Amino acid sequence: MFVQSWAVGASTPAVLPMTAGHISGHLLADWIPSFPLALSSSFVGWPSFLIETVDFQTRQFLTLASVARTSERQWKGVLSWMLGVAGARHVLASEGYRWIAPMSAFYPDKTQQVAIQGNFPFPPSSIRVSRNPKSTSILRPDYLALRPAKSSQGASGYEWAVAEAKGSASALTNMTTAPNAWSEQARNAVVKVNGINKAIPRNIVVCTRVNPNAARARTRRLQLRAWNRKNAEAGNLPSAAAADVAAAHLFGLFRGLHLPKAAAAVAHSVDLRTRSRSSKTLAPVSKEPRRNFKIAQEELSRRIRSSPFGGTAEDTWVDLTTPLGELDIALAAPLLDFAHELSEAQTDDEAAAAHRRADSSLDNWEASRRSAMENTDLSVLNTGIVVSSHPRQF
Repeated sequence: MFVQSWAVGASTPAVLPMTAGHISGHLLADWIPSFPLALSSSFVGWPSFLIETVDFQTRQFLTLASVARTSERQWKGVLSWMLGVAGARHVLASEGYRWIAPMSAFYPDKTQQVAIQGNFPFPPSSIRVSRNPKSTSILRPDYLALRPAKSSQGASGYEWAVAEAKGSASALTNMTTAPNAWSEQARNAVVKVNGINKAIPRNIVVCTRVNPNAARARTRRLQLRAWNRKNAEAGNLPSAAAADVAAAHLFGLFRGLHLPKAAAAVAHSVDLRTRSRSSKTLAPVSKEPRRNFKIAQEELSRRIRSSPFGGTAEDTWVDLTTPLGELDIALAAPLLDFAHELSEAQTDDEAAAAHRRADSSLDNWEASRRSAMENTDLSVLNTGIVVSSHPRQF
């Protein structure tokens, strides 16, 4: 299954593999800090019920089901928002970005300490994002995304971008440039790492065409288009800051999976390293991170189930209850190893080293899983998860 997609600068569309399972997986990793954990499962179970395929140009393309035409306007707006989120994350993943965190995780007014219980927030980290005082937009961009720097260029750290997700009912074929309001929003950010301004290398806008009102299935096809402003003089993100982005990504993923103890273990490590940076003396080694992850492991062990598809022992399978059925999800061993190491990291060097190992291992895992699961009902994401396309009914 595919979608039509225009990469940055492209005048003709390419075909990009995408499934309903990919949509569910992208929505699973997305998070709104103020929402309760239980609400996340409402966002990930619906794609197989509202996403169908239509034959077009000898391929099967994703399209909205005709039933979407009958919903009220406000719910069509919610549908456009969710597909805009999934489309943006999918385009970023196709360009090699693996770790994607909401910009709101790094807003400067975050002052609360992390708590194990309750609806706790992501803690302050090495990164602060604020509004650009020169911007004409009242809205800020959605995401901070990063990928490993290409070693052939001899670069260190991580390549990164600020990204904005949009949904629109308009056809994208002739939209060679992004609307000015979208571009301004994507540029409305000032990023600081440990108090120092960092020039943003890429400001990306990704639009997903969501047209539920169209009468024909072909006209309801999903389309993706990306635009980019590049600053060649901007540098990479330091490894320690990149680990905080990856931590925010894991925090959201574990919340989406209803694993709050695992999310809290990652968050505690970020909080510990942030406080260590601000301390004038070297902080003593703490046993708290190890205790926190032990609690998280016990939480995960209660959710583990045998593979419903005969997968390898290297993947840990869990199920997620949604209002529309049980969604089967596999977590890669490198992903869980990274969460373990990151949760116990007490220094920036330890966190950065764990991050580098995880990216290398996940690259190998992704390549093996894509080939093994090519003809199955499973969707492999570069973040280290596998998602079934169709929830099992209760």
